[in-house]
Amino acid sequence: MSSLMLARRQVWLAQSPLSETCRRTLRTLPVVPGELFGPAAQQALDRGIQANQTQQQFASLRGATSLPRQQPPQGAQRRNPPRAVRVPSWDLPLVLGALRLPPFEPLDQAPLKWLSAKFAFLLAIASAKRASELHALSVSEQCIRWNSDGTGVALWPNPSFFPRGAHYNQVIELAAYGPSHPPDEEASSAELLCPVRALRCYIQETAGFRQSDGLFVCYGGPRKGQALSRQRLSKWVVEVIEEAYKSRGLPLPLNIRGHSTRRWRPQGQCSCSPRSGCSCFSGTLRTFLIGEDRIPRDYVGNSHPVLSTASGGQ
Repeated sequence: MSSLMLARRQVWLAQSPLSETCRRTLRTLPVVPGELFGPAAQQALDRGIQANQTQQQFASLRGATSLPRQQPPQGAQRRNPPRAVRVPSWDLPLVLGALRLPPFEPLDQAPLKWLSAKFAFLLAIASAKRASELHALSVSEQCIRWNSDGTGVALWPNPSFFPRGAHYNQVIELAAYGPSHPPDEEASSAELLCPVRALRCYIQETAGFRQSDGLFVCYGGPRKGQALSRQRLSKWVVEVIEEAYKSRGLPLPLNIRGHSTRRWRPQGQCSCSPRSGCSCFSGTLRTFLIGEDRIPRDYVGNSHPVLSTASGGQ
């Protein structure tokens, strides 16, 4: 076994990104038994290090030592199992309340940074889509269609986008909150959270420097007008949550993630998974506004779907 491990170590040393000095030093050392790495691994587990964080350390040592291939990672996973986040650590009503105030409103006077972030957050909450699916949305004529009366919009992802599942790549249909009002009148509280209103304003503000058909584009810097990355899109969602807590003088929640918006769904709805593509995940904003008496309950119907995600023809 030692001869076999020694032969494997020579190959590993030749392919590893180490300096020549380190290679010469390691070649002179005997085959190190895996037990020598036990105390270090045990100390890491005592500190609460997750198994996936120690996996890379074990993988880098297997080529040069006789460390067992499966036992340490499996033991670490049994001792510190992965922590599944069931409920987001941030408060949705608090964030939605902050979106009605500066720096997010008035929307036509808000900085482009916060206009972009607000629209990204509202669309993520309304559609319960992944960042990759939101990133694939486009402003081209074949991917966006406005209702003739201006009460809603349908969004399709770019045809070149290949989703991770067959039930993805669905059209997102959004209907406007509240009745339309003259330009000189103040928007209602429900309209301040309307993703259709935010979409219309966002497209108008970015039309002058837009260089990409992608829905989301960079608002500044050397890449201004170019397509936004998925990572930056998730960061916009996180920035909205952080700004909402800072404006209220509250401490920031821990472990804020952009995809945590997919974990919010109305109470009393079905218990299906977000992977199922069920339309119940699109009613989060609607349920919140109905609970605050911002919109009437009968406003949501077959003829006036506020937020619904449907597959072709639905």
